[in-house]
Amino acid sequence: MTEVAGQGKKIPGKIIKKWQESLKTLAELLEVPLVLMIGGTSFSVEVLASNILGPAQNNYPQTDNRMQKIWEEILEKDLPATISFLPVRLESGANPGENLVLNNVLAYPLHWPDGKMACVFCIFSGKDKVLAIEHPLIRQYRDFFEADLELFFLNGKLREQKKVSRELKTGFKKSHQEFQETVDSIRDGIIVHNSAGVISFVNKAAEKILKRKGKELIGARVEEFLGINPVHDRMNFFRDTPPAQKRDFEILIKDKEGLERVIEVTPGLEKGGAEKRGLLAFRDITEAKQQGKRVQYLSFHDNLTGLYNRAFLEEEFRRLDAKRQMPTCILIADLNGLKLINDSYGFQKGDLALKRAADILKKSCRREDIISRWGGDEFVILLPKTEEEQVSSICARIKKHCLATERGEFPISLSLGVATKEIPGEGISSLVRKAENRMLENKLLENRSEKSHILKALMKTLAENSSETEGHALRMQKMAYIIGEKMGLSAADLDRLSLVAILHDLGKAIISGEILEKPGKLSPEEWEKMKQHPVTGYRIASSTEEFMHIASLILHHHEWWDGSGYPSGLKGEKIPLLSRIISLVDAFDVMTTGRPYKKKMSRKEAATEIQRCAGTQFDPNLVGTFNEVLQEVNLG
Repeated sequence: MTEVAGQGKKIPGKIIKKWQESLKTLAELLEVPLVLMIGGTSFSVEVLASNILGPAQNNYPQTDNRMQKIWEEILEKDLPATISFLPVRLESGANPGENLVLNNVLAYPLHWPDGKMACVFCIFSGKDKVLAIEHPLIRQYRDFFEADLELFFLNGKLREQKKVSRELKTGFKKSHQEFQETVDSIRDGIIVHNSAGVISFVNKAAEKILKRKGKELIGARVEEFLGINPVHDRMNFFRDTPPAQKRDFEILIKDKEGLERVIEVTPGLEKGGAEKRGLLAFRDITEAKQQGKRVQYLSFHDNLTGLYNRAFLEEEFRRLDAKRQMPTCILIADLNGLKLINDSYGFQKGDLALKRAADILKKSCRREDIISRWGGDEFVILLPKTEEEQVSSICARIKKHCLATERGEFPISLSLGVATKEIPGEGISSLVRKAENRMLENKLLENRSEKSHILKALMKTLAENSSETEGHALRMQKMAYIIGEKMGLSAADLDRLSLVAILHDLGKAIISGEILEKPGKLSPEEWEKMKQHPVTGYRIASSTEEFMHIASLILHHHEWWDGSGYPSGLKGEKIPLLSRIISLVDAFDVMTTGRPYKKKMSRKEAATEIQRCAGTQFDPNLVGTFNEVLQEVNLG
């Protein structure tokens, strides 16, 4: 316990210890060699805090009568005072025997709550450093010391003092918690660090962005996580740069999992305290950067195939419009049968065909060639410094790669046309028109053949996925032809009837084998898919010139005489005659050969079933003709 002036009270050792620590901190913050707490009635040193005297030293300033008189004058006036010189010497703890002269002293009286002086603390500034009486940091510490005196004075008991101290701590804790909640609500990461780059505070967003816990960040250096050094980095956080000249900047970091991310950093500087503190606000802009690159990519590329788009090709054509790039060739490639593929397999397969065509072009062209999707089913390739003979080699490679697809799900065929630009100045539109005209000439020769390849691929798929074999189609063709002859149909109608018999179930090619060969009853969803096959077959036939004339016959071959069939619900003679014939012979062949979902019947049983359905499913007049044919001709 230490007695201080004015009250005859003993200050507890815990308070003295706290003051000692505080005075030492003050000396470090002010960068002064010595701060003393001196009693008010006698000139004895009560508390010592210094960054010169080591903890093991016990050397205090030695004073003479002159200093005693100056000191008494300060106590009498009871006001802060500055003294330019005091003949005070002390021995350095670091260098024993070395005397240090302490000039420029600032003396600050401390008071009890009733106004009486308690003690004085003195700041020895050093030879050249002069401190202002109203220095904010000293005033802050004076208030701190006097607050302790006030607590002790008012409570009188150590227990009460602790209680008040707890309340103050609770208030501080609450304020700190509110501050933490505020900064944690900010989406940007916040890091506070000192002039050496050591982190003293982080918010939740900083932890999330850096994928580190606060305890990993506090006490570490900024450069360990953001790769920038606040002291040596080009930004130099602690230089007094005007705000208008400060700039955000981007850095690339690797997170804890080793993934690279782009971070945008906004530097700041907190002023007004004893030590300048840096503040970094930062955000993860990786996704925004990727999105920006994606937008830039899409502005020059086709989203489906990944090739360049028309806008990019036109710009490149203008850029390459120079004599040194001549001759420049334009190669147009048109995907044959895209509509048929879309109608047969669906648009997803059509998109797949476009992607496969793009892959063929990429494999066939040179690295310097600029391949673009011009639109729809058309591709345009820009070939700078290229003779037509060289283009012929590229076309040959394209044809070779196309032929390799014939054994696949559906063949890829490209009609090609070439035009050459010999001198600068000719626009891309006229050159593309020339290439298109040549391509169309080739397409007329190739198109029918390629559509035939696609139809063969469809029929092959149907045979692989279901019981709709070639034998089923040939038996139907034979029976339908005989019935047609019996009815006196024209030769053209008999040809159409034979063709419909072969292609009537073409639309089933895109229905899965699980549905086509399901042994049990179809679910409502499966049945709806099955009922769409006449529509799909109609679309496929409509896409080809040679089968367009039978498309409507395929569409209606599952209509019923009483109007309860599908897909259009046609009734009676509104159903095309040839469709009615196909409906009957199809049902008879299915019944007599069997399916996974239907047991095989004898010819007699099947004929009886057809007779039973006359007037509902089948045209009753056709049933009569069918029975006559069945008795006259061996259809086995």
